[in-house]
Amino acid sequence: MKKSKYNIVHRKDDAILVYNSLSGALAKVDDTFFYALDAISQNNIEKINNVNTELLDNMKRLGLILDDTKDELEILKKNSKSNSQSVGHLKLIVAPTLECNFKCVYCYEEPKKGFMKDEVIEDLLSLLNNAFSTSEIETLSLVWYGGEPLLAPDIIEKISLNIQEICKKHAVKFHSSIITNGYLVNEKTVELFIKCKINSAQITLDGLEDTHEIRRCIIAKEQKSFHQVVDGIQLLTNNDISVNLRINVDRENYGEVNELMTFISNREVNKNRLKFSLGHVFADDEVNKDYKCNCLSKEEFSDLKIDFLEVAHNLGFKKSVKSLYPKYKPNYCSAPGVNTYVVDPEGGLYKCWNDICDLQKRVGVLNGIGSYHELLDCSRNSDWGKFSIYKYDECVECAFLPVCAGGCPRKIINNESSPTCEDVKFNINSLIEFYYEKRVF
Repeated sequence: MKKSKYNIVHRKDDAILVYNSLSGALAKVDDTFFYALDAISQNNIEKINNVNTELLDNMKRLGLILDDTKDELEILKKNSKSNSQSVGHLKLIVAPTLECNFKCVYCYEEPKKGFMKDEVIEDLLSLLNNAFSTSEIETLSLVWYGGEPLLAPDIIEKISLNIQEICKKHAVKFHSSIITNGYLVNEKTVELFIKCKINSAQITLDGLEDTHEIRRCIIAKEQKSFHQVVDGIQLLTNNDISVNLRINVDRENYGEVNELMTFISNREVNKNRLKFSLGHVFADDEVNKDYKCNCLSKEEFSDLKIDFLEVAHNLGFKKSVKSLYPKYKPNYCSAPGVNTYVVDPEGGLYKCWNDICDLQKRVGVLNGIGSYHELLDCSRNSDWGKFSIYKYDECVECAFLPVCAGGCPRKIINNESSPTCEDVKFNINSLIEFYYEKRVF
């Protein structure tokens, strides 16, 4: 036997807590635990025989110790490769337009006029039909993106209904969601979502009314959005459509996070359908690089998350609390996956939605691809398809690797930089304390 390289120990007053970043186990331990670990590390058979068998079994079950034949790093590498090379799941992020009715202060996109044309829609549907006919795809996740996708409801409906028919024909499971600013959500939108099987939405609020209107202002500045967006969130959750309510935070608005959550809590929202999440505003792109001075550091953002968790727990937003428990993930995001594509209104194909409409970042064009397999090969041979975090020694040796996964791969690929640590590295002790005390996993 040997001890896991992913054990993280935290001492809090008279309690000793151990968390394993690979298994996700969190336990309170005592001196007998460390006696056992020491015996195992020394391979001292006599000392190991003195350890309670039940304790050893529990340590092994929780992934705190493992058989000598197991290599945790090889398990991570294998899972990462399997996840990124899998062709069983296809993820499409589709932007029917890059036009937007908002002008957010930190936005990295440059709005572009125009909507997806019928010939691009036909190319997309043809590609899917080809993919399902000639591959092992079992599930399709469709994410609506923009710009503001709800400026193009007719396109959303046309594509969604046709995709549903194609999925039904090929026995492919279908899931759909949307990223929207929420301004155009109304009763008619709910009908559209139900018809198109859009069962979840990400919507952003950046503070209470005055702050939100400054940061996420409507292009027609005489109009306001805050209360209309809040009404839309309430409408969706009460129609069993899940909402991820994102709060993008920086130095200008982080102090309003708790007040905003309390405000929403006092509305008639279905808390079982509502999850808050914090977005860390960065300024890495040319469009918003001047905003960098307003951004929080990783350490500051990690501290904010702990306060956020306390408030979410006290207000009864259980999904928000559970979602932030540090869990193992094979890859940081789906972009390195060979079967993930972002589609712009002109049919350009990308791996990451932050690259949309940057022609140098395209991996293909719908009307220029002869078959799904040509696109798949192109994806495999791109920088994304070749990407691996395991060539970086600092990540390979890090106890946080299973939950961090090396940070954003786009920053590494586009900027040819080293990996950047995720906030979990800075707040892990506080997270361990919080989840142990609250018993919420």
